[in-house]
Amino acid sequence: VLLSFVSNDIYLNQTLLVIYWYVLLLTPFFAIYYLYFYKKDPKTIVFFIFAAILYSINFFNLQGWGVFWRTRFSIEILLPIFFAVLFKFLHDRKINYPILIVLILLSAFFNGGGSPPLYASILLVWIATFLFFLITEKNMWKIITTFLKFSFIYSVGLFLLSAFWTIPYTSSALISYNDYLAN
Repeated sequence: VLLSFVSNDIYLNQTLLVIYWYVLLLTPFFAIYYLYFYKKDPKTIVFFIFAAILYSINFFNLQGWGVFWRTRFSIEILLPIFFAVLFKFLHDRKINYPILIVLILLSAFFNGGGSPPLYASILLVWIATFLFFLITEKNMWKIITTFLKFSFIYSVGLFLLSAFWTIPYTSSALISYNDYLAN
């Protein structure tokens, strides 16, 4: 919608939209770069640069460009940012609320086009990161309380910001499931 103010030329607007999403797909570089500096091990810089390039530019992404799969791109942009924030919170064992609010806003903006199955990757990273810290850290109770506090605030905040599509989607799914059971 905003691009329609730039020009009335549909081709130019679509070109600008593709450039916009391509630039956003490079944001995992920043999240992975942040994780590198959080670790501060100069021997691992090659790994982090390779991981960022492989994550952002791979054959699976190239296939997505053919159909301009914006919904998957949005979750792919959100995933490393989500991981970096969750990793920092669990590592420091405290939550930085302004950063959490920004994460909730980013999650609402990059919402996967309203497709809950696309959130499976974020859910897996969410659980895997918690299990990693639960196994490797000594102070389990502080990890558990930080994780539960993060999970509650993030879930409620994201639900409230996404209620415009989650409530109708859930209602529709329940009605169609009930109809399926009735027949």
